[in-house]
Amino acid sequence: MPVAPRVTSKNPLQVILIADDSGSMSGQPAQQVTEGLQDFIAKLQSFGRGEKSYFRILFVKFGDQPHVVHEFADVLQIPADGFKVSGDSGCTNMDEALEMVATKMEQHRLQSELDPAPLVIFWSDGQNTGGDPLPAAQRIKAIQCPCGRAPLVVTCGFGEAERELLEGIATSPEHFKPFQSAQELEVFLGNVGTLVTTAGKSIDQVREEIKEL
Repeated sequence: MPVAPRVTSKNPLQVILIADDSGSMSGQPAQQVTEGLQDFIAKLQSFGRGEKSYFRILFVKFGDQPHVVHEFADVLQIPADGFKVSGDSGCTNMDEALEMVATKMEQHRLQSELDPAPLVIFWSDGQNTGGDPLPAAQRIKAIQCPCGRAPLVVTCGFGEAERELLEGIATSPEHFKPFQSAQELEVFLGNVGTLVTTAGKSIDQVREEIKEL
């Protein structure tokens, strides 16, 4: 496989965040996930001393329906407090959320061999109430990037989340992260932010080390 491209201001990393905002997330879980999100974004914004942008963010929240909050926006152009969940969006329709993300990623398909493959992080605390999300997840995982790598899909589950389903959505079962609470997800998001902004660390290293978090 070719050498992994480096994240640069000319070849930023696409980061796709897919957040369960259904009713079961209301209260403390929403607050903790919001804090983890904002910590994650703040770390991305500080990379390179905040002088150049190294990340493009697609942020989708879902409940009954998915909603695009930021569509591959320059991370430096988004205030960190623009990332929040509230737990007021009804049920847990994973299918439509992943369909929307797959379409957006195809529309913003990478063009250069120097572009690193996208990082997708999906989380939920409940059972899927929509159609089968696996075909849409497969669409995402099947996107062919010019660098020779596919997007990395990491899933996180806590509460009543369906482990087997989230393992199937992830790139591999090792890329599913089972947590006991939203607080553990909050810590995980912060750790991923630290990992992707560690100077000198290759994208292949990041992809491998995420499995160990």
